[in-house]
Amino acid sequence: MAAIETEADFAAYRPRQADPLCRPYRIYVVCVPPPPSSGVALLQLLAILEQTDIAKRGPDDPQAWFLFAEASRLMYADRDRYVADPAFVAVPVTGLLDPGYVVSRASLIGERAGPAPVAGTPPGIAAATFGDDSTREVAGTSHFVVVDAEGDVVSMTTTVESVFGSGRAVRGFFLNNQLTDFSYRPVEDGRPVANAVAPGKRPRSSMAPVLVLDRDGRLVAALGSPGGTAILGYNAKALVGLLAWNLPLQQAIELPNLIARGKDFFGEAGKFPPAVLAGLAARGVKLAVISNWDRRLPRILRGLDLEDRFDVVTVSSLAGVEKPAAEIFTRTLDRLGVAADRALHVGDSPLEDYSGAENAGLAAALIDRSGAFSGQPYRRIAGLAEVLELVG
Repeated sequence: MAAIETEADFAAYRPRQADPLCRPYRIYVVCVPPPPSSGVALLQLLAILEQTDIAKRGPDDPQAWFLFAEASRLMYADRDRYVADPAFVAVPVTGLLDPGYVVSRASLIGERAGPAPVAGTPPGIAAATFGDDSTREVAGTSHFVVVDAEGDVVSMTTTVESVFGSGRAVRGFFLNNQLTDFSYRPVEDGRPVANAVAPGKRPRSSMAPVLVLDRDGRLVAALGSPGGTAILGYNAKALVGLLAWNLPLQQAIELPNLIARGKDFFGEAGKFPPAVLAGLAARGVKLAVISNWDRRLPRILRGLDLEDRFDVVTVSSLAGVEKPAAEIFTRTLDRLGVAADRALHVGDSPLEDYSGAENAGLAAALIDRSGAFSGQPYRRIAGLAEVLELVG
């Protein structure tokens, strides 16, 4: 869809200032930006978790992470359906956070992970108002926190979308490619998509910088994260660790990540204790190992139903890593107790990054887009067709 941007467009642009969205969580108050930020979804996730006993558990309890995963899936289902630019769409913020609605969503968490949850119908919006979302966010984000000597605080997440944005610089500034934060389809099954692109419309963002206050309005914490759509899971994990499990902030941030959205479960499986992984698997949560993953490839691999063929599927771009990939994968497989023939790696780095992986027994399938194939003893996969051939 071609478009022309003129000087008049720049002259007419005005940044919008909005009041923060704040809600209680345990004995604290959590504040986030309003839509089109996905802060409301983060607050909903915390509210759903508050209906469970996750606070009585801890990071070594598989039930705690199961609750986190299932609540995350419910949150993403609602977020993807309803959150968009409120200047164009009636975002049901009050309904998504309505106590009765939150209880109804939390009641959907069972003893095992089921099919991908669907969006609910929060108060204040008619059923079947919006179609399913097809936004594909890119992870090219940064976050920082500043606290000055007078107690003023800034928690800021910023992005130009992809790395270096659109790849074009003007007077020292990289131009973003933020249009990728809109849905790729404006209509689904005859219903409009809330986050569809439109002139003058701001795209939905997963960026959700956080300020945590006590009930007297004093600062407790300020945090945020990069990560594209995973930002909400990263922030929620840190907040649960800090506010529910009473961990120091650094330890809360360093907890392993688990991102559950739709039918997919991704995370840092190598950082979870084996007992937690076993407990999650018993509850139907099979955590795919993602190491430094290139976000262009998981969408391809998720459509191949690799879960029945492999216990570990890694997707990565390892250029510049300090430790050899063989050491990373060997340690991960040993910790998980996964046989080499049940592991698949798809990467796009020079094969030199994988020196020694064959001797470690890792079944490696590589998409080598770098042109650096140098005769190493690996099967070279030149494109998606050969990946399909590999997995049958």
